[in-house]
Amino acid sequence: MNTLEDVLESIDNPIDLLKIRGFGKKSYSEMLNVINNVQEELTNLKHTDKEAFLNSLGEEMKNIITKAYNDTLAGNDCIYSYLRTLYPQPINLHEFVMTNSERLLDIADGYTLEENLRIRYAYRNYIYDVKRGMEQVQKTNRKTYRIYKQRLQLMEKKMSEFSYEQRAMHFLSPTASQYVEKVYQNMCESKMNIRTKNFKNTFLPHFLDLLKYADKPLETYREICPRQKMKKTLTEVFRFNQEFREFFDNVFSFTDEEIREESIKNSYPYLKTAQYHTVFDYMRKHNSLPLFYIMLQGLRSSEMRSDQIYSMLHGISGRFWTLHEIANKVGLTVERVRQISMGTINIQTTEIASNEDWKQYANLFEHAYICPQTEEYIKVNEEEKLDISFNTFAYILALVGDFRVEEVDKHAVLINKNKLGEFKFKDCIDTLQSFVNTKYSKDKYIPIDNVLFTVPEDKREQVRGLIEYIAAEIYNVETTPDKQLFIPQNYIDTPQEVYEILTKHGKPMHVKDIFREFKAKYPNHKYKEALQIKPSLYANEHIKAVGKSSKYALDTWEGVYFGSIRDLLVDLLSKSDEPLHIDTLFKEVVKHYPETNKSSVFSTMFDINRQRFVAFERGYFGLSSKKYSDKYKKTNGSRRSKFEDRLNALIQFVEENRRFPTYNGSNEEASLQRWTYNIRNNIIEIDEKRRQIFNATIERFEKLGYPRTMQEYEFQTKCKEVETYIVNHHNLPNHKNTPKLYTWFHRSYANHKNFTDKRRRYMEELIAYISSVGLNLD
Repeated sequence: MNTLEDVLESIDNPIDLLKIRGFGKKSYSEMLNVINNVQEELTNLKHTDKEAFLNSLGEEMKNIITKAYNDTLAGNDCIYSYLRTLYPQPINLHEFVMTNSERLLDIADGYTLEENLRIRYAYRNYIYDVKRGMEQVQKTNRKTYRIYKQRLQLMEKKMSEFSYEQRAMHFLSPTASQYVEKVYQNMCESKMNIRTKNFKNTFLPHFLDLLKYADKPLETYREICPRQKMKKTLTEVFRFNQEFREFFDNVFSFTDEEIREESIKNSYPYLKTAQYHTVFDYMRKHNSLPLFYIMLQGLRSSEMRSDQIYSMLHGISGRFWTLHEIANKVGLTVERVRQISMGTINIQTTEIASNEDWKQYANLFEHAYICPQTEEYIKVNEEEKLDISFNTFAYILALVGDFRVEEVDKHAVLINKNKLGEFKFKDCIDTLQSFVNTKYSKDKYIPIDNVLFTVPEDKREQVRGLIEYIAAEIYNVETTPDKQLFIPQNYIDTPQEVYEILTKHGKPMHVKDIFREFKAKYPNHKYKEALQIKPSLYANEHIKAVGKSSKYALDTWEGVYFGSIRDLLVDLLSKSDEPLHIDTLFKEVVKHYPETNKSSVFSTMFDINRQRFVAFERGYFGLSSKKYSDKYKKTNGSRRSKFEDRLNALIQFVEENRRFPTYNGSNEEASLQRWTYNIRNNIIEIDEKRRQIFNATIERFEKLGYPRTMQEYEFQTKCKEVETYIVNHHNLPNHKNTPKLYTWFHRSYANHKNFTDKRRRYMEELIAYISSVGLNLD
């Protein structure tokens, strides 16, 4: 030992000097004083000047340490950057190796197991390079060499060793830790006896407490409770730890996703393979579990009788069962099934109710009410692929949320008990139903608050939205912007309707015209013929028949005579002391009956039995009940001829029916048709004056377009049906809604130019109307 450096390198502690032969206590005291002084200076130097301290090791050692440091920590890798930050100068790393043997295996927080392993390899490479450098310059007899050699042996022996405690504390993700903790508690619950469970709860409450001893022999387990002798219990804990280690080793190699999948399989063993895939896919996408889906499958597979009854009753099992069907299925009475269905059910796994993923449904649970239109429900139903009705979903949600289910006409709604409390929902629905079911002959507006009269003021705004939904979706009643229920006319007050039709026109109308306008407004009304509307005309006290003309008017109108032509003639003659000329009578009659003619009035004056009227010369007429001046001479041929009777009957028939008589009608109609035909074709001979009257009558009806045959009449009726359809639908008939009318129209339209009778006229009038309303026949 030629130098002080040789002395310090050769010993670990100054007291080692006494081991040298011939080195006594006096020499030791002198040498100790020197060593202490030098070490103090070196310590001060080390803290003030690292480079000087490195130089103090000698030029050869400085070069070896510096080169090993630079070679080992070269590059921009995150591990090397971390070590360069931790040891900014070679001397820092040298000091760490010399003074911290066990800390070489410490865990670097925030780095993975693989990264920690690389840190260890960096330490090992540095130590190896320094040791080899000292061997090359023959510095192997120094203390530094011995320490580096020991450190290298330690690193190579324990390079890849990480204790269970280290792996659990530093390399488990939060997901893995939670899963391991849950399994640990389950294993303890299922595999430990009561005494060991109590011991575990006191001394080993969490899996980390147990894993501290996973690498240690049985004897060390006494450290868990050093003051108590519990050999049997500790032996059981030891054996349990061996089994738990195997589980931990297996889980340690899993990714977070694999751990989640394994956790789901353990928590919900009733799921099938395809259902697991659905859950895993949802989990990858949303980073949470589809709890409604899992709950649905849990209820369907539950073996609990209450679960099964609940599932069948509310459609969870796949369809809705009646109480009788359920009773037969489970072998109970209907009453007992009803009692069970109203009680508390037990889902077969408690994992669902306690799962933290319920927080993803927080917005759903905050709604005052939930209905099929609620956005969060639609999202849950689609994303979790529930494929169930809202009614079924409602009864599932009611099991986990603070909701109650109410049904209105088999439509369920969920009402939040905390938000809306126990308001009288049934009272509101009963009131709404009474409004909806009332008959209205006119559109009705009802303030929605009339439905909410029993609802507290602070709850009305939210309940109003619920009632609006029920009114719209269940009863098809819209709510106006000013919060009124709009209930359209749902009842046809026929007497009132015909009254309004007459009021609108302001003049007498034929019953067929009234019926046509009525059907245009209500095409689906049950009435099919004009005669069916007559009772409604008589039901209104202000509607009176205008004689026997099948026309009707309001009794408030002035200038309308409600009797027959014959009655009017009687009234006119009653007011006059003298007979009246036919022209005077016709002038008064035509005011009230504009469609009549003089010949018709003339014919009416000849009563078959001569009971009322008497004819005088020069065209004067009077009443048979009155006596007139002798200057008026009665005519000799005042009795009406058969021709005049028949002509009058023809006029009356055509005016009432808007068509000529046909042979396939009643006997009277057929007889009238044959008479008309015979007169037209000169089969019956009549004088020229009568011929002129007949032709004028026929020509007038022809100009009005009245059908001459039943074929023309039916064709005209079809044309009016098409016109009515256009008025109601603003379009031509189509094959979907009215296939028969559609086929008739297109066939008739294609052939109408070949018609030689009035059918062509009727079709051309219809075509003109179609063009006038802007519709295209192409």
